[in-house]
Amino acid sequence: MTQQQSQQQVVETLPEVEGGISDEALAAARAMIGVRMRTEQYVRQATLDTMLNFVNGIGDANPLFRDQEYAAYSKYGSVVGHPCAPYMRHWSGRTRWGLPGVHGFFAGNDWEFFRVLRPGDAVNCVERVLDVQEKQSAYSGRLVIQYVETTYSNQRDEAVARVVGWCTRHQRRASRERGKYADVPKRHEYTDEELTRIDEQVLNETARGGQPRYWEDTEIGEELPTVVRGPLSLQDVSAFLVGTGRSSAHGVLLREAMRHPNHFFRNPESGGGLEYTGIGHLRDSVAEAVGVPGAYD
Repeated sequence: MTQQQSQQQVVETLPEVEGGISDEALAAARAMIGVRMRTEQYVRQATLDTMLNFVNGIGDANPLFRDQEYAAYSKYGSVVGHPCAPYMRHWSGRTRWGLPGVHGFFAGNDWEFFRVLRPGDAVNCVERVLDVQEKQSAYSGRLVIQYVETTYSNQRDEAVARVVGWCTRHQRRASRERGKYADVPKRHEYTDEELTRIDEQVLNETARGGQPRYWEDTEIGEELPTVVRGPLSLQDVSAFLVGTGRSSAHGVLLREAMRHPNHFFRNPESGGGLEYTGIGHLRDSVAEAVGVPGAYD
């Protein structure tokens, strides 16, 4: 089977609802504004292990999040969770509701941080729908942006963080046929020199750890130290999924797919195995089927 034939099989297998962004579907999504959503049930307890697993998954070497002896002499007195560690419990703004069969891209988060997570804390959250907006897109024509507000708290009902998250929804066929990114290279091929330079920057990073940065010690226009991430590999993406406690397999995955059939499909590339439509983060073929040059993020 040629690569083109394999790609066509993926296109034909992906769930796609014609006219998925219809006036009726949009009205149904807007009717949910203010509704409290079911949240994801991944890591619900902040422990040394789960917090360390998270920073491993995002590649953060800060000793405040990793080294018990180091953190004991910080103002916190112990290891604390990375500010974004609530991702372990629930990912605000993911494509999880409304517009079945319409492809979604997680598009962003605005965070407010109130408290750190400490070992032994529960990670609770409440989420509600904030807004649903319609726009026009050169990429896919009709476009919908969905906004949610997520509040994270600990076992004492103390606010840990507040997040406004949003995703964009696009018709797969329209995105593919418009071909906005058809001439964009699938990925940048790094030279040995570029890779060496990146490695040097990564290895020379210094984390402030438990040393606070006070307002009076900063200057207007002062440049913050550079943090380098990349080149993004399949290993990096897999590590993030493991670090946030995500993904399921076999019978658990099958039951999820039966509940939400338009968010899963049997991928011919894996012999008909079940995969989430967001597998475009990992597979070029699925990314290309929605009009993106290659695996995204």
